[in-house]
Amino acid sequence: MHSTQKIAIGAFVLGGLVLFALGLFWIGERRFLFSDSIELYADFADVSGLKIGSRVRVSGMDGGEVLYISVPPAPQAKFRVKFRVLEQFRPILRKDSLATIQTDGLVGNRMMQVEPGTEGAPKAEPGDTIASRESVEFADILRETVETMQYAQSAVNDVKGEVREAIASLVGLNNAATGLIRDVGGQVEQVTAATERVVQRVDEVVQGVQQGRGSMGRLLTDDRLYDDVRSTVQELKEASGNVRQATADVNDIIGEVKQRELGKNLERTMQNIEAMTVKGNEVMKSLLPETPGEESLATSLRRTLADMNEVMSDMAENTEALKRNWFFRGYFNTRGFYDVDSVSVTDYRQGKFAPKLKPIRRWLQAGDLFSKGPRADEVLTDEGKRRLDVAMADFLLQARNTTVMVEGYASAGVTHEQFLVSRARASRVRDYLIRRFSLRSSYVGFIPLGAEGSPDGEFKGADGVALALFIDPKGK
Repeated sequence: MHSTQKIAIGAFVLGGLVLFALGLFWIGERRFLFSDSIELYADFADVSGLKIGSRVRVSGMDGGEVLYISVPPAPQAKFRVKFRVLEQFRPILRKDSLATIQTDGLVGNRMMQVEPGTEGAPKAEPGDTIASRESVEFADILRETVETMQYAQSAVNDVKGEVREAIASLVGLNNAATGLIRDVGGQVEQVTAATERVVQRVDEVVQGVQQGRGSMGRLLTDDRLYDDVRSTVQELKEASGNVRQATADVNDIIGEVKQRELGKNLERTMQNIEAMTVKGNEVMKSLLPETPGEESLATSLRRTLADMNEVMSDMAENTEALKRNWFFRGYFNTRGFYDVDSVSVTDYRQGKFAPKLKPIRRWLQAGDLFSKGPRADEVLTDEGKRRLDVAMADFLLQARNTTVMVEGYASAGVTHEQFLVSRARASRVRDYLIRRFSLRSSYVGFIPLGAEGSPDGEFKGADGVALALFIDPKGK
């Protein structure tokens, strides 16, 4: 073996040993194998995906790892997690420190978060068990929210039904009282009419005596006339007695109604109102925090929605970052563009949009596509839709997975008016094409070019739109 080969082999072996030592050192550094640490314990009812080797963070800073997770001996017992924390965090670890299980980032692994204790609590010693708090899963929050809303809806339906029954009872009571008063009123009118007739007869007799027409003489000499007067007086007494009796009967009837029917109905109504009040208090109590200082359900829901908005925003940013990542960049470069919605007019004119693809254009006049709408804006007509269908006939075999740009043109007015009109035309045509032919919105874009014309010099100063299909000139 030549000396050169021996040197090469020795260098290769030496390099491998150096790389192995560096890798071992790097792994040990990440696992905190060369740093002093203390071991602590925490108990959890649900470890939520935590595993041996998971990170342990102290106030958000990496400070240790999970060493062991022991399975509970009974269903009601808890998992016991053994973990270690670097010695440098020991000054802020206290007996009342709190351990929780959280997610590392948006879609990361599970990790343990340890919060520092209070200033007056004693320091945590090796082997101590610190307090823990169970993690709250989003699915649990949604399930409890749905159950609460269903319970509230059921309570509202019960209250509505009882209110309807109470109103129906009050209406029935009112109708019964009205009918009773109407019947009693008729009897009183009859008694009053009879009394008026008797009084009228008495007035006639008294008037005849005062005028000297002989009635009193006949009364003194004629026994039959005396008997008639006596009979009349007797009828008057009987009528007066009937009036008193009818009045007493009316008072008895009204008193009985007040004491029986009205009292029962009022009592039933008050019981229904009291039951509704109790149920309302139970509903309000379920929405309020159980202990002072604890946040209410409404506050928790608002905070959850805010967290969800933040998560969706982070997810959009992460997706956008993937487009620029070196690992995924080749996929988007192969497509020939990054985003049809973010291309600028300047880049489009300079050919920076889909530089590897060749555009094929179909021109359509504005007068053939649009008409004035009720608000003086342009709307796509039925004839315009038909012309767009015809223009897309040549593109249909490729348009579903090929980029289509709708170029808008307008020559009337000043620059900003041209921009707004051309943008509105291109946007309406794009929306129609996506809806009509079920195209992917990420493959169909629009660009307002005003009166400047297309990048190849055509359609300058024209009014309308152009459908540009970008294809691979090599036929790939």
